[in-house]
Amino acid sequence: MYNFDEIIDRQHTNALKTDGFRGYIFHAGPEKVFPYKDDEFVHMWVADMDFAVAPEIIDAIRKRLDRRIFGYTGVFTHDYYNSFSKW
Repeated sequence: MYNFDEIIDRQHTNALKTDGFRGYIFHAGPEKVFPYKDDEFVHMWVADMDFAVAPEIIDAIRKRLDRRIFGYTGVFTHDYYNSFSKW
């Protein structure tokens, strides 16, 4: 089972959740004063995650990067279709 307890700090990574919510939601900059600190804000408006990507996903991306080309790929197998249709 993957460990979802490791939290990754998204601040200063251009993440909309932490660095862009003032402008995106409130149309305000850093000068806007809220009754709470930015890190106390509950980010329930964006489906962004703060936990690390599973090692299996990182490995799959690295294998794809090693191919050195990013063309369009057609996947026409029944297993591929079923993995999404039954999700």
